[in-house]
Amino acid sequence: MSQSKLQEASDMSQFENMSIEELFEKAEKTVDALSDPDLSLEDSFREYEKGVLVMKMLSEKLSGVEERIKKITGDGVIEDFG
Repeated sequence: MSQSKLQEASDMSQFENMSIEELFEKAEKTVDALSDPDLSLEDSFREYEKGVLVMKMLSEKLSGVEERIKKITGDGVIEDFG
């Protein structure tokens, strides 16, 4: 595994135990931080990197929820709840 992949895996571990709601909140805070015109370029990059990691974890968790829904429906097809 490359050094950057190892670092990313290590960085993502901080988000593993967060709920989907907490991850959405973290993503919202990241967007708010990036919207701050006084944020330095370096801090912007750091916030952006954190946001990417949050979104990756959120995507993984939402995919897991989708798989659970497919199992519940029994046929692997996600149906509208409405």
